[in-house]
Amino acid sequence: MKKYSNRLYTVLLLLILQFATVFSTSIAWAEGDWEKKASMSHARYGQGVERLGNLIYSVGGEDDSERGYTATVEAYDPASNQWLKKADLPQPGVHLKTAVYHELLYVIAGYEPLTGTPIPVQYYDPGMDQWTILPDVVLDIYDPAVTVWKGQVLISGGYHASGVTLDTVFTFDPGTGKREKVAAMPAPRFGHTAAIVNDRLMIAGGAPNAYGAVRPMSSVISYDFTAQTWSTIASMATPRMHPASVVIGGQWFVLGGGRQEVLGDVYVPEVNGWSPVPASELGNRNQPGVISLGESSLVLIGGYRDVPLSAVESIAWPAR
Repeated sequence: MKKYSNRLYTVLLLLILQFATVFSTSIAWAEGDWEKKASMSHARYGQGVERLGNLIYSVGGEDDSERGYTATVEAYDPASNQWLKKADLPQPGVHLKTAVYHELLYVIAGYEPLTGTPIPVQYYDPGMDQWTILPDVVLDIYDPAVTVWKGQVLISGGYHASGVTLDTVFTFDPGTGKREKVAAMPAPRFGHTAAIVNDRLMIAGGAPNAYGAVRPMSSVISYDFTAQTWSTIASMATPRMHPASVVIGGQWFVLGGGRQEVLGDVYVPEVNGWSPVPASELGNRNQPGVISLGESSLVLIGGYRDVPLSAVESIAWPAR
């Protein structure tokens, strides 16, 4: 009996220590939490959001116009809290996927919703305020996740026009269209988010099937580039479809896209666990954009909640 009690005591002690570790590595949010910033001039969701130089760009996306999407591009200046109009996207679409590559802003993927035709790769030169279309470079995949790893654009998942959901991960040169296989995910998914955390490819949310009943997932997987192996890590508290994410200070913030009133979660690699992001006045939303404002702050841009949103909110926390 005494031996059993000692084992029980040890288990309880380990649980307490684990909880204490999670608590100590979780973010201590600042008082007041979310702060409203200047709104975009055009309400939108599913847009591309990227930082280029000192400006944060909101590119295209879906809106409440007759055709359902916009070509407008705006850039946010955090220093002045103002939005600046930029050159329109030449060939807009929906479910845009963007990346900064060689100091240019690229639209990597997206499609025209009326015809289902994938749009060509386009890039923006901030010095010229000018877009260039690469008509022969087309990523014929719908709704993948796009991230950048060691200067290379990584494409994961998505689906083909046939409805087949993909498990592929490959590098994509947006200047030439060249592809090189990296790995195959344990299972296909689309509408997910991806990021690089501690030199690993992290993939969260999305759904396994593009047609029929779309069931959002809370599962999260991680790819070790060196070992070339996948592992399953702690699931998010909420299934999320079309979330946005950003890595700040080694922690991974995943926001939006959930069915419940849970705005977002933060992944803490040290403990393989998640902690909740404080709720905002606007609540959860679908297909927002998110990006870092600094070493301990982020900004959430647009999204959809009953209607397309022009709202912009930021949140900060004490540096670790």
